[in-house]
Amino acid sequence: MARDPNHDILFETIRVGPKTAKNRFWQTPHCAGPGSERPGAQAAFRGMKAEGGWGTVFTEFCSIHPESDDYPYVSARLWDAGDIVNLRHMCDTLHGHDALAGVQLWYGGMQSACLESREVPRSSGNLPSNGYRSRAMYGYEADEDDIKALIGMYVEAAKRAQQAGFDIIEVLCSDSNITMQYLERRYNRRADGYGGSLENRARFTLEVLAAVKSACGDSSAICARFNLDTTRGASGIQHFDEGIGFVELLAKEGVVDVLSTKIGDLEEWAGEDAGASRFRKSNWTEPFVRGVKSAMGGIPVVCNGRFTSPDDMIGVINSGQCDIIGAARPSIADP
Repeated sequence: MARDPNHDILFETIRVGPKTAKNRFWQTPHCAGPGSERPGAQAAFRGMKAEGGWGTVFTEFCSIHPESDDYPYVSARLWDAGDIVNLRHMCDTLHGHDALAGVQLWYGGMQSACLESREVPRSSGNLPSNGYRSRAMYGYEADEDDIKALIGMYVEAAKRAQQAGFDIIEVLCSDSNITMQYLERRYNRRADGYGGSLENRARFTLEVLAAVKSACGDSSAICARFNLDTTRGASGIQHFDEGIGFVELLAKEGVVDVLSTKIGDLEEWAGEDAGASRFRKSNWTEPFVRGVKSAMGGIPVVCNGRFTSPDDMIGVINSGQCDIIGAARPSIADP
């Protein structure tokens, strides 16, 4: 059956930093259980999507250091050379189908249980977890030396990602992780250069992205996966205010090659972002992402939002809402 020529735009190549994706279909990071400890399952599961035609395929969230240990939940990991070897199998499999391989770097701060590593994570303040209230999890306030160490953890993990063969290195800037613990007022009560104004609260995340781009940006595309709206009102990030404000800072600083958008945070997984598909209209995130593409000044933007109809997909591309179609559950249902 011949493809409708109106849909050809979805299959155009698109440049993301130093890399070129073969089409506009982007599997956003999602969990499935393999992590780094089951390399065969990880490679087969993600590889099935690449074989089916997805142009870019990501891991689940990927821990950068033992301080960011989510056990008993399963994440990918880039802690050491063994993880490089295991995740290389996934990258090689994706490359065999001409797909780009992406990894999402994660440091949980006070959201990290560390039940395996027994480490104590750092955070923007001395904070208990609000995502796992029954588990007595907390982080301690990072001083300037700690902040330098945290940035170094991201850089070393990014270098390990390159060694594994990942084409796109994404820094998670959502789901109440360490970056959001600096960015959101409800977490950040600091009185130094990392607290107060939006510019100060964004400083940590921008420094992480700048350091990763400096270390790896020549040969890897650098991405931020950002909560445009945490659905927490003025205490969190609102898309029309600090959401678009942070996007403008990203564009101004030139620290990313592509922006992946997201709505909601760790606490609302049963809410907007993770609502049942049958109750969410296609492109439901459109009110939240208006103005993002123009604010990014030509840097590609990824949007997700229950996309299953190719007509809806070409609509958001042609309207200028975004450049790339992001999806998780559709990539599982129809790899």
